[in-house]
Amino acid sequence: MNERIQEIAKEVGFETDVSGRWLPANSFEKFVDTLLDECIKVVAQSPTSCAFTTFDLGVVECTIKKCTEELKKFKKGDI
Repeated sequence: MNERIQEIAKEVGFETDVSGRWLPANSFEKFVDTLLDECIKVVAQSPTSCAFTTFDLGVVECTIKKCTEELKKFKKGDI
């Protein structure tokens, strides 16, 4: 499992048993919210170096903006 996801799980109260398996926590909703926040942050910080022209940069920036907006809508339950 991704190290950051493990950190988030621990932050919201998930624990592991002696074999290292994750045990369910009462804070599953908080885990999902925190995970979505992390996804939004990662998308928002996406590099734009793949753009070769000003037009390309506009397309890349628009895509990043639209992705973060859709993730935020999903988090609120609007999708």
